[in-house]
Amino acid sequence: MQRKFILKFKGYYSLKIPQIIDEVPGIYCIFDCNCDSTAKCVPRSLLYIGKADNIQQRIANHERKSDWDKACKSGRPCLALAVIKDKTEREICEAAMIFKHKPRLNEKYATECPYHEITIQITGCTECLCTHFSV
Repeated sequence: MQRKFILKFKGYYSLKIPQIIDEVPGIYCIFDCNCDSTAKCVPRSLLYIGKADNIQQRIANHERKSDWDKACKSGRPCLALAVIKDKTEREICEAAMIFKHKPRLNEKYATECPYHEITIQITGCTECLCTHFSV
């Protein structure tokens, strides 16, 4: 049975100020961004996809933050997030997103997705992301 998820990504948040990131459950994408003097960020490439019960806390304490900084050619990692309250749905969407997009800094799910017959549509902040795909 095909399962369909609609993810609305919002952002882009600078990782230099984690307290401005929403305290919500969901999945998040880390991008290498160009940011101007008004803090407007434009993603250049996708670096990492993750999930969390509380995205703000996860980002503030993430063990891969130094990897994100090193991978950024611009030196400005930023984040977009999609709220997903259900823990199982977060797991499914994270795995499918990683499998489809193959971010440079993700290993788990990059070559195989344990979930099948999944369709994801992405709206909102969609730069560097495929907006409709099936796994």
